[in-house]
Amino acid sequence: MRKRSYNAKEYNFVDIIKNLFDCKNLQLLHEKLPENIKYTELHKIGEDNKTWFHKKFYKPINEGNSQFQSLYDKFIFEVVSKFVDEASFLYQKTPTFRVHAPDNVAVGGWHKDSDYNHPSGEENFIVSLTPAYGTNTVWSESAPGLGDFSPFVMDVGNIIQFDGNRCLHGNKTNDTGLTRVGFDFRIIPFSLYKEDKSLKSISASRQFILGDYYSLCEKINV
Repeated sequence: MRKRSYNAKEYNFVDIIKNLFDCKNLQLLHEKLPENIKYTELHKIGEDNKTWFHKKFYKPINEGNSQFQSLYDKFIFEVVSKFVDEASFLYQKTPTFRVHAPDNVAVGGWHKDSDYNHPSGEENFIVSLTPAYGTNTVWSESAPGLGDFSPFVMDVGNIIQFDGNRCLHGNKTNDTGLTRVGFDFRIIPFSLYKEDKSLKSISASRQFILGDYYSLCEKINV
């Protein structure tokens, strides 16, 4: 695991999400949930990206007018590319939005991404748009099979890069009283990419191929 940093003012994902949800404090985003929507049961695998929050986040992306998506692509090319050794790599076309509300989890179960058809060679990146700590953050083992789980402590402007493909990771029920908001994505060096149309993501049923799950980033002046 490596903790990276970026300029959160230049890549101001926080304000975009605040404006989208009309929420001045993202740690209180759970208070924006409409009263007629129940949010009491723990999320289950395959359903953790289908909440009211996720539908509102992905709607402008699916309609092709997302300010967040435009900034995300810029972020990949200008920031994340510095953390990847190869000149070309594939990255998750649409990032995974996370809302870890009080008394709930953000991910439906403890897992390795390889358990869910993700190809070997992928690396995971987590960007938190609120302070992340204790039971409202991601917990992971430090290396495959060690079982030495510890929390990813983050603040706005931090990026966690880790081997989520092989390391078991997940969430605990959030007892902090505050919501963690963020997003994560995966990259794979082009040299490790092998097109396999038989593998699909669980949440969106996207094929793990260029043009569907992945987009291409080619560094300039490498």
